Amino acid sequence: MVNQRTGAFKNIIPLSAFFVLYFIGQAAAHLQVLDLGNNQLSSIEVRSFRGLESLVHLDLSDNSIVDVADGAFNGLRRLTRLDLRDNRIARLTASTLRGLTALRYLLLTNNRIETVDRRALRSLEALVYIVLKGNPIGGQPVRFQVSISRRLGTAIPEF
Repeated sequence: MVNQRTGAFKNIIPLSAFFVLYFIGQAAAHLQVLDLGNNQLSSIEVRSFRGLESLVHLDLSDNSIVDVADGAFNGLRRLTRLDLRDNRIARLTASTLRGLTALRYLLLTNNRIETVDRRALRSLEALVYIVLKGNPIGGQPVRFQVSISRRLGTAIPEF
């Protein structure tokens, strides 16, 4: 549909991360920060971020993401910060975050996460900070964030 006033196309194709990144092209090889926040993305497909091996910070906040395909973040070995706040994600499986070995900060505030597979965070060896506020995990809304101290082997709630 074309907006009669502006001539802009509207509501033609649902935007996907893969579609956006396709047009970034070769310039993306050295990209370190990618902000796709507030873009009405509804899903993250497998290999959506192919060619972005230098990415350190990925912001996917304020979208409508319901589904993150297993392996969607494969290849992002340098990613240290992943922002998935304010989406509609309902679960984290053992493979949702696979390959994010350098990830330190994971922001999952205000999603619809009801279950987290106990293996989902196991491969995140560098993770020091995760925020799950506003998710109905176990039927109860989470009201705190956790800093993880791997040296001490403890999780410290931060209210």
